[in-house]
Amino acid sequence: MIVLLALIGLLQVDLPPASCDVRPWMAICQGYGDPAPSPDPGEPARMEWAGAEALGSVCASSPPRPRYFQRLVWQTGPNAGQWVHTTDFPSNPGPGDSVPGGPGVFAADGFVYRFLCVSATFGDDVWAEARRQMDPVVAEHDPYVRGLTGLDTRVWYSGDASVEPFLLSWTDPASGITWNVEAWAWIRLFRWDFGNGTVRVRTASTPSAVAMAQGSPENPAASHTYQTTSLSNGFEEGFPFVFEATWTGEYRWSSDGGATWSPVVPMANTFTDSAAITFEVVEIRSTLTR
Repeated sequence: MIVLLALIGLLQVDLPPASCDVRPWMAICQGYGDPAPSPDPGEPARMEWAGAEALGSVCASSPPRPRYFQRLVWQTGPNAGQWVHTTDFPSNPGPGDSVPGGPGVFAADGFVYRFLCVSATFGDDVWAEARRQMDPVVAEHDPYVRGLTGLDTRVWYSGDASVEPFLLSWTDPASGITWNVEAWAWIRLFRWDFGNGTVRVRTASTPSAVAMAQGSPENPAASHTYQTTSLSNGFEEGFPFVFEATWTGEYRWSSDGGATWSPVVPMANTFTDSAAITFEVVEIRSTLTR
């Protein structure tokens, strides 16, 4: 998107509230409020911004922020009261091409818009709430007390591996727009370090994949067979067994009470929680007697 020079003669006025059919995956806005009043025929033509609605996209800055589009309407001249169209200009740019206008004005789907980035960020607040709802992880394994050489040690995670969707809301001080934010989090990476150089990893790219990645006592996520005892490896108390869980999250936003939502955006933050134990592995030897 190309930022252009400021529009000469741009007039900023308050227009009636607009109703817009926003499609989060496309830059389409139709059905804005009442047309602008008829201008003085002798007054030069001017363009005005009209309406403001959420659209599913992010600004160039990082972390992602909401942005919304504003339609342009002619305030004066022969097209007064009508939406500004790319065909109103000497050249006819296509979707995504720049057109004469103010900062951020561009052509999309045959119409002319400008976009505004919300000045306030909410990523930190959303992540803080997700972190508050995360339970501490625990290391689970079978056999439970100690392992045996030649016998599978099975591992899984039976704790809460996800944070259910929750809602936050805040008002951007610059625009006065109230945003509803829906967010959720889950353990994306399950990592078991058996303490003897063996590591097992399971991943869940989406919340729906968590159940399979974390496993269960009946259907473990992973297993390992120790061939030697922990003592013979120099660990008097047992192997340093460590389970790590890396949390991630996503969110989306709405400025119209949830009627329309932005596409889902990944949170910039991650968090790794761990549980460490000493896991003794012993060897059983059979003795023949008469």
